[in-house]
Amino acid sequence: MGLLVNTRKPGALAMARFLLEWGMSSGVSFILPPHEASVLGIQGVDDDEWRKMVTVAIVIGGDGTFLRAARYVMGAPVSLYGINLGHLGFLASGKAEEAEKDMESILAGEYTLQPHSVLEGEIYRDGKSIHTLFALNDLVLAKGAMARVMHIEVCISGKVLNTIPADGIIVSTPTGSTAYALSAGGPIVPPHIPCTVIIPICAHTLYSRPVLAGEKDVITLTPRGYHR
Repeated sequence: MGLLVNTRKPGALAMARFLLEWGMSSGVSFILPPHEASVLGIQGVDDDEWRKMVTVAIVIGGDGTFLRAARYVMGAPVSLYGINLGHLGFLASGKAEEAEKDMESILAGEYTLQPHSVLEGEIYRDGKSIHTLFALNDLVLAKGAMARVMHIEVCISGKVLNTIPADGIIVSTPTGSTAYALSAGGPIVPPHIPCTVIIPICAHTLYSRPVLAGEKDVITLTPRGYHR
């Protein structure tokens, strides 16, 4: 079993030490990557070896820690369980006071897996792909520090939806619907619903609304005018 910890939170470090002590008394070994191992003063393994050895990882922190853990295990067959020591707990929903009971349930196989969609984004310039991105929550095209409103053409699987004057566009997974997308007026979508949410940011129009696209749809955002 792996252990990923927000080492900047004293409460998370205390919980990690509690689980390590519980593991020693229960015959359970926790595998730590280099950073956590160094902070907690125990032996760990390198990152690649950790991803090969671990199938279930306990994430101690808040939703931000859970998102960092999701990026860390991207592409590896590692399931994550979060113990929330942050504020929201949408992703890291486990309670600190129930940690020992939850560990026993996981070891006994008494749990269900909840798959979460991941976005894959490609940035194109002059017709060539220059960067690939992956996101558990959302991908955002925004105007940055520029004062002008952007005009963004939105296409869904090759069909033009609209050109939207806005500060930007959020493309969100159901998991991300409770994050930035929610602040921009998007709907809350349960993680098991296979869809992608498109939300304009501060659209300068009376008719622009969030749109649901299919999980497999290819969404293309193209800046027009001054922002090409």
